[in-house]
Amino acid sequence: MKKLLVISLLSVAASVSSFAASVSYSSNFGSSTTTFNTTTPLSQFDPALGILTSITFFISGSSSGSVSVTNNSGFDDFYNVNIATTLRMRTPANVVLTQVTPVFNDPALFVANGTTVTESNTSAVATNSSTIFSGFAPYTGLGTVNFNVLGTGSSTAAGSTPNVVTSTTSAIGFDRVTYNYNVPTGVPEPATMGLLGSALLGLGFLKFRTKKS
Repeated sequence: MKKLLVISLLSVAASVSSFAASVSYSSNFGSSTTTFNTTTPLSQFDPALGILTSITFFISGSSSGSVSVTNNSGFDDFYNVNIATTLRMRTPANVVLTQVTPVFNDPALFVANGTTVTESNTSAVATNSSTIFSGFAPYTGLGTVNFNVLGTGSSTAAGSTPNVVTSTTSAIGFDRVTYNYNVPTGVPEPATMGLLGSALLGLGFLKFRTKKS
């Protein structure tokens, strides 16, 4: 009898299940000359959707730049050109959530003595993400969260000196927040609730009889 009642309780628990789902919001930024700080408002998680289990923060972008090298060293040389921007996705309080540094590198820009050579190029797209499993309060509601993206970069050239190097650097990309949550798929019907009540009463009666004997 006791075994049957336990099976009844397990049947009721199994009748209420859930499935995993997610919803994402993103915002583009750039092309902006570094250093820049861009606000990217993204929607909060609507609690009516389900039970929030984790939040993933994602950033993606590329660096562009132009480097001019004037070689005054007295001889021809190859210069190492580097174009890079660090992109940081941050909370409204400027706490870094995730960051990435897209880089373009040319290790052999040839510049003859007494000449100026300019190289303009763009890096491949780079991405990064991080996930939190608690501290959801600032990201839950029906409003928005004012994330911000800080971009700091530089375009450089290293080689024989003396030389004159001038450069510009910019970046473009997007950030995204993904809310991962569980959606309940079943609510016990009145008959199921009746079964649960009967099972609980039965377990209580058995416990009472055990104590009495």
